[in-house]
Order: sequence, then C-alpha cells, then structure tokens
Amino acid sequence: MLEKLKFNYATKKYKYETYRDKELIDQKLLAKMAGVTRQTVARWEQMGFIYRSDVGLSRDRYFQIKEVISQLEKLKE
Repeated sequence: MLEKLKFNYATKKYKYETYRDKELIDQKLLAKMAGVTRQTVARWEQMGFIYRSDVGLSRDRYFQIKEVISQLEKLKE
C-alpha cells in the first residue's frame, strides 16, 4: 500500500491540485493512489495515523501527499 502510493506519486499517474507548491489530495484520491478503500483512509485518519493539512483550497482540508507518505513511513518503522 505504501509502495503503491509512493509509486503513483512518483509517476504522477493521477491529477491533483496544488496550492502554494503543496500537492493536495482528498480522501477519495488518496485511497485510489494507495490501492485501498476510502473507508480505510477514513479509519487511518480516525486512528491518528494520518492527518489532513490546514492548507487547502476554499477552506477545505486536504491531505498533502508528501506528509501522508512521511506519516505512513513512520508507522512502518
């Protein structure tokens, strides 16, 4: 799952928004990039494994791809 997320990020397979040089994705796209369900992403968020960023478009809160990868790598250790 983490490797799939990193691969999809590196290859720029999916389109996502950028805001002030930060690459932002929503819960649905994160699930798609990681190869899991949206419910799994919601569970990770609820358990505190990953966090949304305060940076966003029109006051919505998004995940920053690099932050999510870093957060999941720390769990792996």
